[in-house]
Amino acid sequence: MKNTSYWVFAPSYETGLKSSSVTLVTTFNSFHHLPIEGTVEEIKRVLEPNGYLAIYSRTKDQEAEHIWGKHFPDYLDYSQVLDREVLGGLVKYDGYKLIEEKDFSFKRYVPFTRVYEQTKNKHYSTLALYDLGDFERAFDVFVKNVKRSYDDLETITYESSYTLFLYKKES
Repeated sequence: MKNTSYWVFAPSYETGLKSSSVTLVTTFNSFHHLPIEGTVEEIKRVLEPNGYLAIYSRTKDQEAEHIWGKHFPDYLDYSQVLDREVLGGLVKYDGYKLIEEKDFSFKRYVPFTRVYEQTKNKHYSTLALYDLGDFERAFDVFVKNVKRSYDDLETITYESSYTLFLYKKES
């Protein structure tokens, strides 16, 4: 079998790929950063008949249950993560059929120092959306909230959840 894998650096809504030339398109925790309508139309154009689109993402309700959603002030207001209804509703674009929606949850075990560093260094894109003054104030409150909410700061335990939305292009 000939290897036809290669990288394409292009906007998600204008890839330059040939029509019906791709079997599978995946997005891993990034779909919320893309212009949805143009991206969905471009994916539909490049997918082969019966090709697949797999979107792995945290939903807005899952974001609310995450450590930052629970403890970092206004995090959900800044978050660009999409609602489950949006991620599971791409069937509104003719040509897509949702064939599976599967939730994944796992426990994370991290020391407070790791959470502190990830947050201070704005490891998550949502944190970069705060202006500096608002971030510093929210960060101080976050640290207090986390210290107050977890008994064992050497091993903070929390659920991390995501959902996989698997679509099939209807031919």
